[in-house]
Amino acid sequence: MDASLDPLGERPVPASLAEAINHEFRNPLATLLGHLELVGEHGGLPAELVASVAAMQRAGQRLTELVAAAADIAEVSDLSAHPRLAGLSAVAS
Repeated sequence: MDASLDPLGERPVPASLAEAINHEFRNPLATLLGHLELVGEHGGLPAELVASVAAMQRAGQRLTELVAAAADIAEVSDLSAHPRLAGLSAVAS
């Protein structure tokens, strides 16, 4: 990861878009989904709360899939910016 800081000097700036997507989206989504799973496993919840938690879990899973697709696209984009790496990715696939 690039050690440079963002303009406000608060956080390191990611070295690539794929890295930023992975860190800034996947980590919070994993936290949300983990807590939703804990709430969903709690017994004795009202039916409407169980349904609401299930809907949030489905939405979180859809977002996780979207983030994975965006990271894949960003990874390819990052490789295409470096012709030597892009050529290696074609050989590896």
